[in-house]
Amino acid sequence: MAHADAERSQWLKLCETEHDNVRAALGWLITNQESAWALRLGLGLFHFWEAHEYLAEAREFLQAILQLPGNASRTAERALALSYAGLFGGFEKDFEASMLKHREALDVYRELGDQIGINGQMTALAVCEVFQGNWSEARSWYEQVLQACRALDSRPNIAATLSDLAQVISQQGDHLRARSLLWEALDIFRELGDWCSVGWSFNRLGDVARREDDVAEAREMYAKALDIFRTHGELWGYARTSGDFGSLACDEHDLIRAHWYFGECLRTFLQLGHNRGIARALEDFACLAAEENEPERCLILAGAAAALRDSIGAAARPRERSRLDVCFNAVRKSTPPRFSVALWTRGFQMPLQDAVRCALSPDSELV
Repeated sequence: MAHADAERSQWLKLCETEHDNVRAALGWLITNQESAWALRLGLGLFHFWEAHEYLAEAREFLQAILQLPGNASRTAERALALSYAGLFGGFEKDFEASMLKHREALDVYRELGDQIGINGQMTALAVCEVFQGNWSEARSWYEQVLQACRALDSRPNIAATLSDLAQVISQQGDHLRARSLLWEALDIFRELGDWCSVGWSFNRLGDVARREDDVAEAREMYAKALDIFRTHGELWGYARTSGDFGSLACDEHDLIRAHWYFGECLRTFLQLGHNRGIARALEDFACLAAEENEPERCLILAGAAAALRDSIGAAARPRERSRLDVCFNAVRKSTPPRFSVALWTRGFQMPLQDAVRCALSPDSELV
């Protein structure tokens, strides 16, 4: 596993170094309708595009590859390219186009009799529904996946789907059932020694408790998740759970604690170089500034987060967008329009390092 990770890391670094040449080569293959080689290279670049967050570029190339006449056959390779294109469309929150891609891939996998591929696309469709808040549709997809995974007796996939299904069921209000599914998933993950997924199970148990306004249990579950992520060096999980802890502290109006946890979240995503995580952390800090009655800092950080999202083509999820709109609209109403626009624009044009300093050092002058 370590050897494979090292090889992948080396491959990603090489792609980054040769990015302009790789982009030119793929463009040439597409222009000259070298369908097979374009498809092969496009599939090979998926992990590079995703890891380095070249989201809009990836989607544009994959769309062009799929439109080449030589790639029209309903093969496993086309299905995989459709799946990747759907995923990048989802990152850009173009859910209609994303779901069309995943549905076509699902049809191809069904024609091929590829149950693993079928499960993957049903899961992808469920995720699209989750991002849009369509809980009934998402639940239907996840229940079909769970049935198929149980038939295959695939323990890792059973546990993963139980965890995903629990998230949806909790959103529908059945928190008792959601807890039951999450504990079942957690037991399987423990049995498999998958400690990262054990951490995420505790994180989601914290989410369920928070929806029930059980602050003590939410805090306990998030703390267990943080401890596991810290122990096993899982930085992404540590960052996201720190952000969740910060939001919980905001719910309790404990703004000092919220600032500390949001800081942990932001610093860890900066360490990872994960721009979507950085943008979300800046948005959390913007909402915190609104709670602290600092409208200028709020609007500047909101603009900086928007610029970062715009640079990688990754809009906030609809549910997140609604939460942010409530926060930012309240601030805008209390700020004269021309000042509001000027502050947001100032943040949008601000270098990222200055935005980070603005977020982490609330007592400093606005840069």
